Amino acid sequence: MAVQEIPKRVFYQITVDGVINSAVFTSKLVVGQNYILMADKYNFDNGRDVDI
Repeated sequence: MAVQEIPKRVFYQITVDGVINSAVFTSKLVVGQNYILMADKYNFDNGRDVDI
């Protein structure tokens, strides 16, 4: 999916060290980076499956 096709949402970026706790808006996404939806952060932090 191209960045232009992603609906307007708020994300958190995932790094090797975990999740960066600052919001990233759709317009600021970087190709090649991994993100989760803001709504999925709780499940991600607790080891549950989320879409990346």
